[in-house]
Amino acid sequence: MDIARFLTLGGGPGGLSLARFAGRAALLGFAAIAPLVASGGDDPPTTARDLTPEILESITVPDPDRELPFVPGERLTFLIGWSFFDVGEAVLSVDESSVGDEPALVFKLEVQTNAFADRIYRVRNRTRSWMDPQATTTLHYHNEQSEGRRERNIEYEFDWVANTVRYRNRADDDNPAYHDPIEIIHGTFDPMGITYFVRTLPFDVGDRLVVPTTNGRELFITEIDVAERVERNFRLGRQNALVLHPDIKDVGGVFQRSSDASVTFYMSDDERRLPLRMESSVTVGRFWAELVRVERPGEAVEEEETAPRTRRRRGR
Repeated sequence: MDIARFLTLGGGPGGLSLARFAGRAALLGFAAIAPLVASGGDDPPTTARDLTPEILESITVPDPDRELPFVPGERLTFLIGWSFFDVGEAVLSVDESSVGDEPALVFKLEVQTNAFADRIYRVRNRTRSWMDPQATTTLHYHNEQSEGRRERNIEYEFDWVANTVRYRNRADDDNPAYHDPIEIIHGTFDPMGITYFVRTLPFDVGDRLVVPTTNGRELFITEIDVAERVERNFRLGRQNALVLHPDIKDVGGVFQRSSDASVTFYMSDDERRLPLRMESSVTVGRFWAELVRVERPGEAVEEEETAPRTRRRRGR
């Protein structure tokens, strides 16, 4: 099979371009496979009213007094790929910000395909999530997607007085206004915010994390099992890691069409809780994203030794 055919496998009307999917996979992955694509067909959206007492009791509650494992200025660079092909790069970063008059942290994810994949399907996505300074509450969410000829400009507006969220796609010429609000519960995170919230949790093998998540139009309960502790080689060297398996039952798209789809995350087993690697196998292949560079204020840069045009990891 030639490379161009491989990268466009499933492309066309109703199909799936692998270059496009790899770009979107980074967002899906770093969001702990939060359900970005609403499922359920013609069923009404799930809201806070649909949650049973058992579900409410199982939800993982943040500790506002904990020490955060990340700091403003942290920047994590990932290589993303499909099967044997490197198709792009993703960068996660944290900065100080504000929402209205209130201080906030802004978490950013920028995803872009490389020159090779650009010839097949160009992806340039930028996502931002504003949260309170202790990373316990999402305040606002903005996702700009440029994928081939497809453009989306999505915002979620959170109202924590009314416990609601509203969605809009500013690039939708027919309906750019906010949709009607849906009810959520306190502690509901957007698809970016959940990544950093999970990093703050003191989980261990055998734990199950239960986190309410929203795509702006529906409320989901994202469940993540902490499966095992391993020591293995990553691009940053040999590391101890905790293995996480999110439940992807509510994820649509290619996951929904793959009966044996699976997702695995490796998170560093230390105080930083770095997302070292994400990988998934679906019917059309395997995608992955792996950490290749860590920049944190006041610390030496860590990076893959073979990374081009960058400093070598100090002390190695």
